[in-house]
Amino acid sequence: MNVDLLTSTCRPKLPHSSLSRGTLSSKRDRAGTFSGRAVLARASFIVILIELISVLPLVSAEQPPWGRPVVEISMESDGGIRISDFRREITQEKGKPLDPSKVAESIKNLWATGRFRGLEATFREEKTGVALVFVGQATFFVGVVRVEGAPKRGVSSAALTSASRLRLGQPLSEEDLAAARKRLEAVLFENGYYQARVTSEMLKLNDQVADVLFTVVPGPAARLSGVEFEGHPLVPPQRLAAVAGWRPGAHLTSARLERGLARIHNYYAK
Repeated sequence: MNVDLLTSTCRPKLPHSSLSRGTLSSKRDRAGTFSGRAVLARASFIVILIELISVLPLVSAEQPPWGRPVVEISMESDGGIRISDFRREITQEKGKPLDPSKVAESIKNLWATGRFRGLEATFREEKTGVALVFVGQATFFVGVVRVEGAPKRGVSSAALTSASRLRLGQPLSEEDLAAARKRLEAVLFENGYYQARVTSEMLKLNDQVADVLFTVVPGPAARLSGVEFEGHPLVPPQRLAAVAGWRPGAHLTSARLERGLARIHNYYAK
């Protein structure tokens, strides 16, 4: 039987039931029956009593066995974490009475190592005492970052890997992966892949290391179909398009547009 001792998450409070604000009416109508309001109030009262009876057993939860001797201390976690790595951090000793202050101090010390993103302490009843079990969710750290499916033109796998901004050894979370995917999609968008989709996978290894694989589905590249100039350019549109280097069918990227605008600006400045 496992019962939580201390946990890093808050548990929801039990629902509170209260009596109906209405009061029972003892007045009868002309037909000699209770009024509709009295019947509803009585029904509400019965329902509330049933709710209270169903809640009461949950209030008397079993208390942790403080003071009983600790016969075993273990850890359950992913990432290959071993209890032997934390001899100094765990101050609750085997063979000593289970002490709430020692358990709390042990959790604080374990959390301070930065190797956990979730941590709690539970116990298991044994014949001669209790077994203390620390249950933790490991923090994983970035290993190798790879990109597959990068488009053949415009942006390389190396450029996308760099754009992820995931550095070797940094703590890795789902939020980090989501932010990295958005950065990759932004780079693809700037390079004319407006329908690109990026997915990510965290490949968990031993010793809390995780490789990251991004898979790119770039979609079709944007192509320039034509150029229109508004206002009074004083120069034929075909000439300006040639100055900018904008040719129909060319791969349309943010960099190509910016270079073309700079060339037109320099053309007028001469």
